[in-house]
Amino acid sequence: MKETDMSREDKDVLRGLQHEVLGLLFHWRIFIQMYGASEENIDVLKGVADEFFGTVQQLLWDHVLLTIGKLTDPAETLTKQENLSVEKAINLLSSHETGFEIKDLKAKLETLREKCRLIKKIRHKRLAHFGKEYMIDRLSQTPLPGVNRTTVEESLTLIIEIMNAVEKGFGTAKLIYSLPERPVGEDLIWYLKESGSYREVRDKAKNKKMKDLGFK
Repeated sequence: MKETDMSREDKDVLRGLQHEVLGLLFHWRIFIQMYGASEENIDVLKGVADEFFGTVQQLLWDHVLLTIGKLTDPAETLTKQENLSVEKAINLLSSHETGFEIKDLKAKLETLREKCRLIKKIRHKRLAHFGKEYMIDRLSQTPLPGVNRTTVEESLTLIIEIMNAVEKGFGTAKLIYSLPERPVGEDLIWYLKESGSYREVRDKAKNKKMKDLGFK
């Protein structure tokens, strides 16, 4: 199928999903660069502003879980409100009879949902709502098991595979979903290391980096 054969509404759905999935991958890359690359990075962040960067860590983590939860929602709610989700993209592709093996994509979606069961529970009980029992259990030190990074990585891999297949089916495979290479988190850590402390002037670190790269 050619991209030019898509309706404006279909293009808007695909464009909206592109925005959300690429944003999710970007935020996850920043999280890993800052908090998952090495213990040294964690030590630097703690030394500069422990509470601030601890808050950023929690907010990034929650945002990633919340976004994965929303992307694995059904294509529409019980009240027939449409969701911008992975299932919506698969159904859209299926409605155009592109010849793609929709059955395989739906099987991957079910695998993704099974992988995300705990993510979805946390999304419903803590991120989207303050479920009373869940929130009280957290305060009494008996929370639900946490989601680990492996689960997130495996979920993202499935989302990438499905969305790349959808893009290919619509003839828009110019956009390939993958984790971005932009070193946003790495650059922040570098500047913090070079500055030595939160209060030092960052221009010194910036000038040193430019000299290291051969610029005068």
